[in-house]
Amino acid sequence: MQGFKDTKFGRARINKNTHWMICSKKEGNHGKYEHRLIVKDNLEELEKIAPNIDWVVHYKDNNGLNNNPSNLRIMPKIQHMLLHNQRKIVTKKSRNRMSKARTGEKHSQAKATEKEVIEIRKLRIQGVKKKVVFEKIGKRLGLSMSGFDNIWYNQKWKHVVVEA
Repeated sequence: MQGFKDTKFGRARINKNTHWMICSKKEGNHGKYEHRLIVKDNLEELEKIAPNIDWVVHYKDNNGLNNNPSNLRIMPKIQHMLLHNQRKIVTKKSRNRMSKARTGEKHSQAKATEKEVIEIRKLRIQGVKKKVVFEKIGKRLGLSMSGFDNIWYNQKWKHVVVEA
């Protein structure tokens, strides 16, 4: 049958993450990944030596179905993340620039303009009840109550400052 194989740990199938997962009840391995069982002894030894580190199994050839022991490498989770994300690492300065480029009206899902946010906040300062302002402005803009609350309580649109 395609997508299944017999292993020394029990019958395995390919899961949604394209890794071999044990599906038989043999030796209590049901639901475990074959690659972790293959390196289990080494993994347990590392966990004893450095218990505070999250260890993962990396496929040297990036093929999650190749569980040949020579293709498997145990490494700290952070190192594994860096290995796979080395082209995606963004500096804090770049991240801030990207974030500013998507704030307020520039955000693709923005329903309000800065002018409307200022109007909502001015009405709050003037003591108008939140429900009245939501009925008058929030509904017209198509805001949910939680989206409106984010503006009302200054949780979103923080760059828009209204003086009292």
